[in-house]
Amino acid sequence: TDNVGVTGYRVLRNGVEIAQPTSTTYSDTTLNASTRYEYSVAARDAVGNWSAPTPSIAVTTAAPPAPYMGLWWVASESGWGMSLTQHGDIIFAAMYTYDATGAPNWYVISNCTLNRTATCSGDIYRVVGGKPPTQPWDVNGRTVTRAGSGTLSFASADAAIFSFTIDGTASSKAITRQPIKPNAPKPSVDYTDLWWNANESGWGVSLTQEADVIFAAWFTYETNGAPVWYVASNCTLIGSSCTGLLYRVTGGSPLTMPWAGGNRTVSEVGNIALAFTSANAGTLSYTLNGVAGSRAITRQPF
Repeated sequence: TDNVGVTGYRVLRNGVEIAQPTSTTYSDTTLNASTRYEYSVAARDAVGNWSAPTPSIAVTTAAPPAPYMGLWWVASESGWGMSLTQHGDIIFAAMYTYDATGAPNWYVISNCTLNRTATCSGDIYRVVGGKPPTQPWDVNGRTVTRAGSGTLSFASADAAIFSFTIDGTASSKAITRQPIKPNAPKPSVDYTDLWWNANESGWGVSLTQEADVIFAAWFTYETNGAPVWYVASNCTLIGSSCTGLLYRVTGGSPLTMPWAGGNRTVSEVGNIALAFTSANAGTLSYTLNGVAGSRAITRQPF
């Protein structure tokens, strides 16, 4: 308000004037993604006097769309896969595969930074010694070991080459995005992401959602501390919750060997329920080998 009337405004971004609108609304459309900005406003009266700027308000723009988020596989090698979680230009890759005996095994690339050629590289880690979901979490026995390195080279949003060296053996796979519910409309809330319990760093669950179906890939540990993964391949959302059967897969081939999936065995080991209290928080409840439990989960930042 002013004794002779307010006729216009000055909008400042990070202390620099960017516009002089005459109305009380203004849209700033020249911003970068994932960037923090501070805005303040000053007012001008009918005789040209300017007020002092208001205290600044800080906002952060959203991250760009993550074109590579989701579940990836080799369609002719059904039985193993990898979840790619992308935040900005960083990809977190979790690979669900097998050891030389056919037991479930998983690896992670936790910091794969994309360059301008849509390629990223990072160290591959093996984690052992964690506690199974049926026991209280204890981080003391957990060991993280560098197992090799990997490179993801994307030809498109749906196709890539995964080149890797694990325990001294080099190989590569042509991977594609695995369809869950093809041609389905985008959900109003998309829970696709890497989820964890921040107080129990060492295990996680990758959720891939298409429409109302969530594919959950849960990487955790056996009672002896060996890595194991479980999948709930068809958790159908009703409102903000879903339930699904939980499976353990054995008998597949390691990534470093030619695929031979004929001995694969898929065993039902329980069920899970995902109940989301917000877009970023929820509860993972489960029955695993007859033992029930639950964990609070949130999206994992990186």
